Amino acid sequence: MENRLEILKQGLDQKEILLRKVLSLCEAQTQNIKQPEPDLEAFDQAFAQKEDLIEKILKLDDGFESMYQGISEKLQESKAKFQSQIRDLQERIQRVTELQVAIQTTEARNKKLVETYFSKTKKTLAQTKRSSKAAYDYYRNMSGTDAGVGSSWETKQ
Repeated sequence: MENRLEILKQGLDQKEILLRKVLSLCEAQTQNIKQPEPDLEAFDQAFAQKEDLIEKILKLDDGFESMYQGISEKLQESKAKFQSQIRDLQERIQRVTELQVAIQTTEARNKKLVETYFSKTKKTLAQTKRSSKAAYDYYRNMSGTDAGVGSSWETKQ
């Protein structure tokens, strides 16, 4: 029983390490997207790294759940005997939960920053398109390539 509790502790410790890495990548993405010219390739790379880490976390979660299901009844029957180990597990779970909340908060903030960035980019592109069209129309009119302008000039001569 104590070996299984130790395995649960190690799993939570590994999960905490992975979650800290995910949080670090999230924070790097926040700094990146706040730049005047964000590095979208670096942003995508951080996203891919987070996906890999999350996959590992999910495997740890599955292993933890499986292990816990195997010992939960015995643990409930012997609460007094394993009180310090249970408290230790609860503290680790609390740290993991706090990291998960921090990640969710950072991800939500990043989502808004990315939406704002793309909204601004879309507006800039639309303005550029309008400006280009206006310049093209002006050039076309001034060069006489418009059907009405060219034909009236030729008839006068």
